[in-house]
Amino acid sequence: MEKVLILTSDSNTGYPVPATKGGAVSELVENIIDSNEKNPVFNFELVSIYEEKAEKKAKKYNYTKFHWCTPRTIVNSLDKVIFKIAKLLLKERSKSFKSMLALIQYILFARKILKNNTYDKVIIENTMLLFWTVRGLKKYQGKYYYHAHNLPSTNAFLKKNIIKYY
Repeated sequence: MEKVLILTSDSNTGYPVPATKGGAVSELVENIIDSNEKNPVFNFELVSIYEEKAEKKAKKYNYTKFHWCTPRTIVNSLDKVIFKIAKLLLKERSKSFKSMLALIQYILFARKILKNNTYDKVIIENTMLLFWTVRGLKKYQGKYYYHAHNLPSTNAFLKKNIIKYY
């Protein structure tokens, strides 16, 4: 079976997998790993934001290993301050700043997992900023896939195009 890492973090890092708090992307990913439990094709590993209920629910999976990223208290506190400032300055466009530091922490956490392991494929769900996890890692060239849930409104600050549009 192929070893596949799934990176899933919405732009505000609020929804873990399993989808104990809801969230369209988290629920979709949970459906994928549920299907794989019934008919195992992949050995999945998944990087998720930590949430106690999600961790308990994740114990039922035999073909998915979870890596839990726990945002530090200081990160959460700073994110709240940044978001308040962004709401004042950007009004309705402030949503992307809700958990910016927690997202950066997730990216660094996931990148370390990618460096220390080898996967046949990497699936990046929804958030273009997650491309920073594979940037410059030659062992994953041609092995990562982006699953867009909407049209990206950013290039994730990447200087060269690492996505091929079909």
